[in-house]
Amino acid sequence: MNFFFDHNMPPRLARTLDFLEGERGCRVQYLTQVGFAQDAKDSEWIAELEAQGGWVIITKDSGGSKDPSERKAWRECKCPVVLVAGTLLEQDFWELAAKVIKAWPHIKSTIEKSTSMHFLLSANAKITPV
Repeated sequence: MNFFFDHNMPPRLARTLDFLEGERGCRVQYLTQVGFAQDAKDSEWIAELEAQGGWVIITKDSGGSKDPSERKAWRECKCPVVLVAGTLLEQDFWELAAKVIKAWPHIKSTIEKSTSMHFLLSANAKITPV
């Protein structure tokens, strides 16, 4: 299982989680580490991740873009998606990092066990399928 942080998430957090994972087989990569431009359209990288398979997307993006192709890509996305939600969106880097790191083992186990493709990560660091 590989985790993909899009341009709405801090690259430092992706690198930190990847470092903390070590050699356990789980990779955590930021958008540009996977070969996409910082300003790549969501529809571009979503299609590529789907083609590769094995990716879980972590984002603050709710798919509410004005671009119809972007909305369609999010709606039809075949990768599991963890949406950072609620007041967690408003947290500074350190609060966000602390809560994501705290929830990380639960995020991984929930995704592995669930048949759902969409999850919410709340401000209290709980992940729930939607």
